[in-house]
Amino acid sequence: MSDKPWMPFINSFRNRIALRRRQGALIVEFALIAVLLITLLMGIVDASRAWRVKQVLRIAAREGARVASVTPGLVLNDPAPLLIIDEVMSNSQMSYDAYRRSISFNTLNPGDPVKATVAYDFQPLFISIFPGVGETVELETSVVMRYEMRSTSTGDIDVPPVEPPAPEPEPEPEPETPSQPSTPSQPSTPSQPSTPSQPSTPTTSEPEPDLPPEES
Repeated sequence: MSDKPWMPFINSFRNRIALRRRQGALIVEFALIAVLLITLLMGIVDASRAWRVKQVLRIAAREGARVASVTPGLVLNDPAPLLIIDEVMSNSQMSYDAYRRSISFNTLNPGDPVKATVAYDFQPLFISIFPGVGETVELETSVVMRYEMRSTSTGDIDVPPVEPPAPEPEPEPEPETPSQPSTPSQPSTPSQPSTPSQPSTPTTSEPEPDLPPEES
């Protein structure tokens, strides 16, 4: 019998402490790995959302610049290209309060650059978790196109008139040639009376004479 009967209780207590320490280490490791995985996942989601918003801004700015380049009498922040930008952003389900758009240029001569700018307040999921870091990130896209209309010295737009298509020439009527007088037809000659056919003479066959019998 052992001299220390309390040793089994001490060993059991030590094993429980070691097991709890091992479980605590697993929980800490899982927490560290989970934070890294969640951060990576939310970063991928935010990058995808930001890329989509950037594409929508580029499309809206391109359409606005295209309309501005052919708008007669263009002014700063002209409503015609701004309406096109609003339509593109509305079709992409972008909030009207979250974006800004503008049309700008220096001079308005043929070939001068006209710029359309669209900016959006992007709200990432990752930053919204940590208060005080920053709630939105501004994404901005600009597209520049050449102004295609022609302006005069008075500032009015000189739009060349559209010429109507030339009418097709009507075909000239061909001169009518006088018809030749028809020649009178020759009178028909009376036909000769037909001669009556001769009656056919009946043919009579003569009887053959009887020959005397030959003597043997």
